[in-house]
Amino acid sequence: MVRIVLDSSCDLPEDIRQKYGILSVPLQVTIGEESFRDWVELHPDELFHRIATENIAPVTSQPIPGDWMEVFEGCRNRGEDVLVITIPDALSGTYQGAVLARQEFPDLKMEIISATTASIGVPLIVDTMGEKILSGASLEELAETYRELDARVRTYVIVGDMTMLKRGGRVSGSTALIGNVLNIKPILVLTREGKLEAFDKVRGFRKAVARIREMFEKEGDPSMPAAVIDAKNPHEGDALAAALREAAPELRIIRSVVGSVIGSHVGPGTFATAYFIR
Repeated sequence: MVRIVLDSSCDLPEDIRQKYGILSVPLQVTIGEESFRDWVELHPDELFHRIATENIAPVTSQPIPGDWMEVFEGCRNRGEDVLVITIPDALSGTYQGAVLARQEFPDLKMEIISATTASIGVPLIVDTMGEKILSGASLEELAETYRELDARVRTYVIVGDMTMLKRGGRVSGSTALIGNVLNIKPILVLTREGKLEAFDKVRGFRKAVARIREMFEKEGDPSMPAAVIDAKNPHEGDALAAALREAAPELRIIRSVVGSVIGSHVGPGTFATAYFIR
C-alpha cells in the first residue's frame, strides 16, 4: 500500500483526506513569541480574527523534524510505501526538511516531490489520481502520474486587500493604502518554478472574477476538475466557482478554505483557483 503524505499548507479538504487516507504534517505559524502547528493548534478563523483585531505579522516555517519522523515511523511500522508531496521548494524549506527526516528511515520506500502548485492545487491533483490510488497503484506509478498532472495545473490568487502584503514587507505602506482605497485587487500566478508572481491587477472583485474566467476559457481544460479556495471570503469564492461553471457547465469543482500558513501571507478576503490547462 502507498500512503500519501502532504504538508498542511495544502489546505486539504476533509472528504479528500478521508477518502484516500491521507496524512498531513503541520507547518508552523509564529505570532510574536507563540508558535502553533497549522490546523492542529491554530485554526484559520482564529488567525483571521487576530489579523483583524491586532497589528500582527505572522511568520511561517517548515514542520519540526519530529512531526515528519512520527509520520514516517508510523508508515514504516504499517509496512507502507510513502509518497510525500510538499509546498514548492521555492516557497519554503519544507521539502528539504522532509528529505532530511527521510535519512532516518533508510529502509522505508519513499518518494518526495516538491510541488509546483500550492494550497488546493495539490489536493486537486491527488483527487484526480483517485482511481489509481484506490486501485493500489505502485509508488512509482503514482509519483509519475502526480508529476504529469502537476505540470498541467495553473493557480491564480486574488488578494483580498494589501494589508498583509504590507505587514509582510511585500509592498510599501503607501502602495497598500492607495491600493485599498482604490479597491485594487492584485492577481498573482504561481509559476512553473513554484514562485508567486504578479499577473494582473483590477479594480474590484467582480472584475477579478471576470479576469480569471477569461483565463480559464482561454487555457483551461473543462473535462478535468478545478478547485476554488477562499480565506474568510466564501461569497467571492462561490462567485468564482459559479463563473467557472458558467464557462464549463459540467465542471466539477472542489471547494476548500485557506489555512493559517497561506492565510498568514495573503490575509482574509483572498480567494484562489487551481485548474488543469489544456
